[in-house]
Amino acid sequence: MLLLTLFSCNEDEFFELEQPPVFPYTDVTSLERSVISLYQRALTNQDWDNPWVNHVILRESVGDHVGFADDTQWDYDRSVKDWSVYTYSAWVSFYQVISAANFTLDYLEENDWNPYPDITEADRENNLNRIIGELYFMRGYAYYHLALMHCTPYEKDGLNDTKDIPLRKHWPENTNEASAPHIGTTQEIYDLLVNDFKKAKDYLPLKYIPGKMHPSYQAGRANKFAAAAMLSRTYFQRHEFDLAEQECDFIIDQNNGEYDLSEDPIEAFNKSSLDRGKEVIMYAAYYDEVDAELQGFFHLTVLNHRYNGGFSTWVETHMAENALKRLGWMPDPLNDTTITDVARRDKRFQQLFVVREPYIKPIFQTDTNAYYESRKYFDYRTIVSDRTERGPKGQYTNYPMIRLAEIYLTRSICRFLDGDKQGAADDLNVVRERAWDETVGGTYVDATSAEITEQMINEERLVEMYAEGDRVHYLRGLMDPIPPGDRKGISDLPWNSADLVWAIPTEEILLNESLY
Repeated sequence: MLLLTLFSCNEDEFFELEQPPVFPYTDVTSLERSVISLYQRALTNQDWDNPWVNHVILRESVGDHVGFADDTQWDYDRSVKDWSVYTYSAWVSFYQVISAANFTLDYLEENDWNPYPDITEADRENNLNRIIGELYFMRGYAYYHLALMHCTPYEKDGLNDTKDIPLRKHWPENTNEASAPHIGTTQEIYDLLVNDFKKAKDYLPLKYIPGKMHPSYQAGRANKFAAAAMLSRTYFQRHEFDLAEQECDFIIDQNNGEYDLSEDPIEAFNKSSLDRGKEVIMYAAYYDEVDAELQGFFHLTVLNHRYNGGFSTWVETHMAENALKRLGWMPDPLNDTTITDVARRDKRFQQLFVVREPYIKPIFQTDTNAYYESRKYFDYRTIVSDRTERGPKGQYTNYPMIRLAEIYLTRSICRFLDGDKQGAADDLNVVRERAWDETVGGTYVDATSAEITEQMINEERLVEMYAEGDRVHYLRGLMDPIPPGDRKGISDLPWNSADLVWAIPTEEILLNESLY
């Protein structure tokens, strides 16, 4: 401001450079860095500041399916209007992703989507177009997370005219655009999501082709099926179940054997290399122990059992008492904590959960195969998620972000709501049979169209997607109330309640002239 006063120039002139920077990507190979940086910013960060991870923790913590320990910063008490360092840092990171994607997309559009006219048609298709698709995908992915956290829930037949969050479709050309951006309505934000994921689906390839695509692309990044999955998620939040089902059809029926549920559930979570489980459509690549910045999911230990070769002493969530009873995993979680055969015959319970025994003095902890709580106030048995650090290199284990089991369960509920109970049962059975252990439960018996219910599908999804940030927004998509779970003295929340919309960070309100 002092310089502006001394030299009596207006702000836009002040910020105009006499020698503007040259576009940094001189060929398709260097252009790859533009999209690599988006994945890095959205999915990795050193220490405890990973935007998508922290959003997952916050969304999981407000659900009805979790009990909690004692750390109020994760909003178990649903205090979503209070300031949070984690919503603030995620906000900044996701808008950095959006801005960087806009910068490159604007440049490409200005150059008719091909600033490198001498490249071969194969290079254009396999690399340039793929990068364009990834830019759209990652911009949409960032806005999707921001929408789940900070936007008014979408009403299918409503006005959706609430002004929610800054809508930035282009790199700002002047200080006014930078400091006073358009505030997008709920409709505008969700329209952008649909548009970005559709474009991503059009541009992206079906899979990585060795020798023809940049080798970094094989590391779990978005392809056409990942874009279809994000489209399905977006349509589901818009309650457009027929459109969500169509995207599931594409993923399940047209993946040519790339994805299936032929492996045990653990196989999605135990890879410390470029390998992936057969059901994993997209994953965050954390396998590289040389690059410390790829240690991305540390903070998921708030929801999960393992940390750095041991077990997390600060894990906050465990399966809620009412959920355990409803699922039939414990007869009476407050009095009779016997693990039932219903739990024991489920491979997900065996492979992706851990039983934590009540705290007792260490001298008496003689069972080396048991995990005991280290906190004295846990005088009861709990069941905790065990999805992280399951690969041979521990903390250098990839983490799945989109799995085929979710797609089957989404199609199952969409079919059910459309009256196709046989189709709904067929999809449910694919997921349930994969998780069934015949050595405990005997031969699996299919759920039939006559007996399938919405509750059956919902509870299957509760187990399948536990600790992956899905529960509340799944219920919101269905327009079902959000129950209190084990919380005392509160009632169900309506699916569109403002009490589950996180406040915009205070710093944004102070600095953004459009929000004054």
